[in-house]
Amino acid sequence: MTPMPSDATRVHAVVVAWRPDRADLQALLQRLQSQVEHVWIVDNTSPGEGEVESCLSPDRLGQPGLSLLSQHCNLGIATGFNIGLRAALAAGASHVLLSDQDSLPAEDMVVRLLEAERSLLAQGKSPAAVGPGFSNAVNGRPFRFQVFSDDGRRCHEVVADARMPLFEVGALISSGCLIRAKVLAAVGLMRDELFIDYVDIEWCHRARAKGYTCHVCAAAALDHKLGERPLRVWAGRWRTLTEHSPLRLYFQARNAIWLIRRPYIATWYRWNQPRFLLGRIYVYGGFSSRRLASLRMLFRGVRDGLRGRMGGPPA
Repeated sequence: MTPMPSDATRVHAVVVAWRPDRADLQALLQRLQSQVEHVWIVDNTSPGEGEVESCLSPDRLGQPGLSLLSQHCNLGIATGFNIGLRAALAAGASHVLLSDQDSLPAEDMVVRLLEAERSLLAQGKSPAAVGPGFSNAVNGRPFRFQVFSDDGRRCHEVVADARMPLFEVGALISSGCLIRAKVLAAVGLMRDELFIDYVDIEWCHRARAKGYTCHVCAAAALDHKLGERPLRVWAGRWRTLTEHSPLRLYFQARNAIWLIRRPYIATWYRWNQPRFLLGRIYVYGGFSSRRLASLRMLFRGVRDGLRGRMGGPPA
């Protein structure tokens, strides 16, 4: 049986859901409820479109330690996390664990993250958040985290494994991210206007600018889905990436432009975004089966980012 955190450590989990898969959601909740004090599900699904309530039995929904916060419309993952974060903090959580609906944490993930946090604090560090190493369930490849130089001008990529058991990164993905309540009070919550994509990156860079650090613990494991399906791309050799929908490309392009203009974003990250956008144009213009729709939404995202048009999906 997985050990629960101590009484002094009150970990609450926040799951943002939108049209969730029943089996995936049930598996996620089973793993989370065995590791945390309380799970808050923020349901962004519109009525009749497969709400969380239709995925879970009345007995499950009535369990202590589980609360459903139905929004009846898609407010975005940033606002969804903020709704859950406020509920968890008001209930006295010492830590909050963020989760997407399509993630599956290892049975000991939370304990491993707490151990890593204690180790960092004992070393005199100021961790904003600690996250797990993870593999992308879409292409089966381990995620490569960005590690910045001290001056923020250079970056290289690292895979979480035994050679790198606990290391500092430029940013974490939100799913599996463990944050202390006192850090949220100092750094603030997520930026609602981003809606989805780069919500986690923005928060981590904001935390770094306030003197905090973000870390990955290789002993904490998470299965997570990034993208919709594998995409074969030629880049000097054939590589398998993951393909995102045209709408997600819109948010990625728009929010990348928005991030470039924030003074607290690391220099290397800001310099890299034009190259990233050009790479997206090459990949989706040359290899996606939805190339026209993808390119249209990429360029629209750039335009809206330059104009400062933020919030939800374009009309």
